[in-house]
Amino acid sequence: MKLYYRAAGLVILYGNTIFLLYLAGKYSPYLLPVIWFTALVLLLSSIGYAVVHYRTSLHKQKSR
Repeated sequence: MKLYYRAAGLVILYGNTIFLLYLAGKYSPYLLPVIWFTALVLLLSSIGYAVVHYRTSLHKQKSR
């Protein structure tokens, strides 16, 4: 159940991020590629962190 709460939190976080990216792109379109690249890196690194954290927590539970 804890995983569902984290997934819901990520969805809410990235929903807000997409909205802010939309606003930033609307008012400064020349920075749009930089903004989207930064958002992509943030998304990939947070997904990677969540996967690594989930796998290590499963490994710790199995080793007990």
